[in-house]
Amino acid sequence: MNYEIRVKQLPAQVVVTERCHATLAELGDTMHATLAKVALSVEPAGAARGAPFAVYYNEPFRPEDIDVELGVSVTPRAKVAETKGVHRRELAGGPVAYTVHVGPYATIGAAYEALYAWVGDHGLHRTGPPREIYFVGPAQGARPEDYRTEIDVPIDGSRP
Repeated sequence: MNYEIRVKQLPAQVVVTERCHATLAELGDTMHATLAKVALSVEPAGAARGAPFAVYYNEPFRPEDIDVELGVSVTPRAKVAETKGVHRRELAGGPVAYTVHVGPYATIGAAYEALYAWVGDHGLHRTGPPREIYFVGPAQGARPEDYRTEIDVPIDGSRP
């Protein structure tokens, strides 16, 4: 697949998240359960906005132990029933290089390879863990070939 890569400025966002660990085989079930728990913690129910997201903290990627934070952005006035593991916080904004992967999650590694190569080729540096935003996925009843996932990689924004 040919990936179009661009740079944009993300605003800081108020989010509700839970950080957890899973194996690659467990990841789908873990995401489903965790995102449901996060959504139930937000009042009123309509205060969550935008697509669910994940921040992946372990690099290099280790399929036997994935350190991931899962969440949703919320309106600033949303009330959050913080429970064990579920927290409200601000997700930092800043410049990101990004691309959109269309297709099953099993092939998303090619998007990361293209994105990381582009960042290096343009003299940029990664400044934080990558984020995935799930615009179309299993929650919408889509077929895997129709999944749409944006991958954002925080960068320093400066060029040599």
